[in-house]
Amino acid sequence: MQFQCEKRFGVKVELQKMLTDSIELDENGRITARSFNALRQRCPYLDFSAVESSAGIEDVKRLLTVSAITALVQDVVTKPRAA
Repeated sequence: MQFQCEKRFGVKVELQKMLTDSIELDENGRITARSFNALRQRCPYLDFSAVESSAGIEDVKRLLTVSAITALVQDVVTKPRAA
């Protein structure tokens, strides 16, 4: 997917980096509330109802629905690019 977006739209869609950059885990391997808040701000188009607030890192995959990926690509494509 990343290759196709870069080829077609000329932008990099770094999905894994986008999701994992903001994630901190607690001592039980659960995503911290601070990380969920950062993800909500960074990716407002993700449906967080699909995961519990005490989710582990593997549960984040449930956030990646077709509509979320579509919104992400639209977001990346429409953002102004640095010159």
